[in-house]
Amino acid sequence: MSGFKDVVGHKDIIQYILIHRIKHFLFVLILIKAFGAQNIFNIFTVICGGVLGLMISVQTYYLGFKGLIILMSYIMPHYILYYTAICYAMKKRLLHSGSDENIKNLISFCIIFAFGVILECSFMTFFLKIFHQYMVT
Repeated sequence: MSGFKDVVGHKDIIQYILIHRIKHFLFVLILIKAFGAQNIFNIFTVICGGVLGLMISVQTYYLGFKGLIILMSYIMPHYILYYTAICYAMKKRLLHSGSDENIKNLISFCIIFAFGVILECSFMTFFLKIFHQYMVT
């Protein structure tokens, strides 16, 4: 039986998550420019709420209450930071060009976003180990 390190490395996960989160962020920026921040925020809130409900149902079906705890501990830390970053961007109107204050706010947003990516990478590695055990056995 090969170890988890042979399957996927921490560096691979960081690269994968960082690339995908940046692509998602750029996609959302384009949508916000086209349709307005509040409209996109409302649409994504509905979509993410539906997906979360589906994930909760599936995890509860397969693992019971333990699955619910695993799911919540997996998504909470980094998604709270992502949500905070999005709300911060909307509140500070980061999409409007201009001043030095906007540059400082953008840097603050990037720091919050980076912490979210780091947390997601840490938790992703931990939970991939758990799911790898279930797949191997």
